[in-house]
Parts: sequence; structure tokens; C-alpha cells
Amino acid sequence: MNTNSRHMFSLGCILFLFSMLLLFPDICLSGVNTGIHLCLTALMPSIFPFVLISNIIMRLGVIQTIGRLLYPVMHLFFRTSLYGGYAVFMGFFCGYPLGAKVTNDLLEQHLISEQEANRIICFSNNTSPGYLQNYLLITLLGPVRHKIFFIFLYYIPIVLYGILSGITTDHTNNSPDSFQAGRHSDSSGHTETFSVKILDTCILESFKTMIKLCGYLIIFSILSAFIYQKLPIYLPFKYFLAALCEITTGSYYISESAYALPMKAVCCIAATSFGGFSTLMQTRSVCTNKNISLKKYILARLLMSVSVIMLYLTALNLFQISL
Repeated sequence: MNTNSRHMFSLGCILFLFSMLLLFPDICLSGVNTGIHLCLTALMPSIFPFVLISNIIMRLGVIQTIGRLLYPVMHLFFRTSLYGGYAVFMGFFCGYPLGAKVTNDLLEQHLISEQEANRIICFSNNTSPGYLQNYLLITLLGPVRHKIFFIFLYYIPIVLYGILSGITTDHTNNSPDSFQAGRHSDSSGHTETFSVKILDTCILESFKTMIKLCGYLIIFSILSAFIYQKLPIYLPFKYFLAALCEITTGSYYISESAYALPMKAVCCIAATSFGGFSTLMQTRSVCTNKNISLKKYILARLLMSVSVIMLYLTALNLFQISL
């Protein structure tokens, strides 16, 4: 996309949002309220503590110690480097978009290679198990009796992608100590001892990250509300577009539909696997390094989303699971 095309696209988006504010103030108000509610009750409690802890770890330079503890397992399964395994671990257990943020931070400090960063971001930037279980399978759909079954199936394509990408990639530059020199040559002062000043800096950096994430969540919550309430299209397409736009509000709309529970679960988890445009923009906002390819990331998430749909439908038909 050239400069003129980007300018026209940006102008079109601005005019569209401005038109929505004038023509549909009720929907904008509803979307903003929903977005703020999700920020305060879902995003902030589930993401902020991990962003803060990750910033402190990066600032104090103790990531090497943590990386060595994780390295045997992470390298065995995903062929990650000493520091790459830490990004995978944080992404799997802390949720979108922390895996992308940690990967970007490690690349910025020259602790992992560009090749490894572009590989691990594809499968480390995931939905957390807590979100899947507490919000999706209990609050929206549930309680679903076979929660562990659904969570297990969700992670199978992701783990397989990580294993296969590790097998097919050259790891010449990903030995445990390959990028240790980058850490010692870093002049940003990220090897200081813990102090109130360090904590203040990490808190400010964490809130800066959270403000961007909340802003995107609110914007896409408005778009999702507009799609669901005003767009004159067939109802299933409304659910699809709303979930594609913002997974949290889209999953809520799907859970309120008249579809059977297994179909609701498959649709919600498939949308969650891709992440939606809101998560994509959040991921882009934390990936400040231009060497990280979002095109490869999007293709990988689409592949995993399709794989999740096929896996769930096959498992439901094969085992005849009653939810």
C-alpha cells in the first residue's frame, strides 16, 4: 500500500468514525460503556499485573536466570533460545498481547534474533488459560462441563505449530548464550538493582501500554456494537463480523444467540484463536520494532483458527460429547 492509499484509507476511517458519532450516538455510547467495562473488569486485572512484572524483570536484568530455568523444556519442544523460551512462557500463560510485547522487548535489547522473534510471536501471542476458562467457558457459555477438554483442544494447533516451526527452522544463532553479549552491551541501564525509582518507571511504562490496549478495545467495541445492532446483513454474518472485530464483545453476542451450545463454543474459541482486529491492533501497538512481520503473524493465526475449527468439529462428532 503506497503513501496515497494509506492516506485515503486513514481519511476514510476517520470520516466513518465521525459519521458514526453523529448518526448513531446511542451505539457509540453503548460501545464505549462496554469497552470501558471490559477494560476495568477483564483487560486491566488480567494483563496489567503481568505487564508490570515483565517490565520489572526486563529492567532488573534477571531474565537470564528465569530463561535458564525454562530453557530445558522450551528448547526441547520449541527449539527456542535462552531468552526466547521466556517469551513463549509469558505468552502462553499471560494472554494477548503480552507474548508479542515480551518478544518485541527481547528483540529491542538484542537478546533474541530477528528470525526467532518472527517465529515465536506466531505461537506465543495467545489467549490465556484464565480467559478461556473463567470468561469464555464459565461466564459466557457455561458452565461447560468439559472445560479441560476444550482448553486442551485449543492449544493443540498452537503447540504443534511451535514444534513444527522449530523443527524446520535453522537455529544456528539461537544457542543459549548467542545473544548474551547484546545484554551486556545494552546501554539502557536495564541491569539496575530494585528501587522505588525503578518501580515508578515500570508502573508508568505499564500504564502507557495499558492505555493503548484499552483505547483499541474501546474503538473496536464501538464497531462491534454497530455491526451487531445496525448492519443489515444475515444474523450469522453479524456474529462472525462482530467476533472478528473484537473477540470479547463478539463472543458475548454469540453466547446470547439461539445456536446450540457446541456450536457457540466452537465459534467463540475459533474467534479467540485468531484474536480479532482489536487484538491485532493491540499486538501492532506493542511491536515497535519494524523487523517484526505482522503479515506472517496474521497468516499463522488464520491457520491456527481454521485448525481449531476442524479439530473441535471432528472431536465433537467423533466422541459425541454432550455439553
